[in-house]
Amino acid sequence: MKKLLIPFAFLLAAIPANAGFKHELKTVVSGVTDGAYSHAKRIGSTTSFSSEGITASAVGGLTAPAESNGSHTGVAATLGTHTFAQTSAGSSTSLTQSFLQGDVVPTQTGIGITNGATTTLLSLGDTVTYSGGNSTNMAVGLTQAGAISLTPGSAGSSVSGSISSIVEIGR
Repeated sequence: MKKLLIPFAFLLAAIPANAGFKHELKTVVSGVTDGAYSHAKRIGSTTSFSSEGITASAVGGLTAPAESNGSHTGVAATLGTHTFAQTSAGSSTSLTQSFLQGDVVPTQTGIGITNGATTTLLSLGDTVTYSGGNSTNMAVGLTQAGAISLTPGSAGSSVSGSISSIVEIGR
C-alpha cells in the first residue's frame, strides 16, 4: 500500500505554473468628414375640388405645358378655368378647391461642388440636400505619451490613429 501511495503523492505535489502576464493598452481615434449629397425630383401640377350643393358647369382641369419639337418649353401645367353655380338658392353649399403648380424644366441641370461640399443646388418640388464637411487639412497626430490629435479633411474622407502599449512578463 505504501508503494502505491508514494507515486500518488508525487501527482498531488504542487507543480510550479508557467503562466505569463500580458498587459495591453490601446488608444484608437478616428474622424470622418461626410460627403455632400443632393436628391432633387420635379413634381407635376395637380388640381382637385369637391363640392356639396354646387353645380360645375365648366371644369377646365390642367392646361398642358407648351411644347416645341416634342419637348416641354419649361413652363409647368397651369390651372384651367372652372365655372361653378349654387344648385339651390339659399341652401347650404361648400366648395373646396386646391391647385399645386408643378416645377418648370430647370435650366440648371446639376449642382456645384467645391472641396466636396455643395455650393449651388437644384431647387425643385422634392429636394433633399446634405452639404457635408468642408476642410482641406486632414491630419492625425499621436505621441508616445498617449496624446492624439486629428484634423478631418475634405468632404467624404476619414482619418484614424491608434497607440498600443504592451507589457509581457514570463512568456
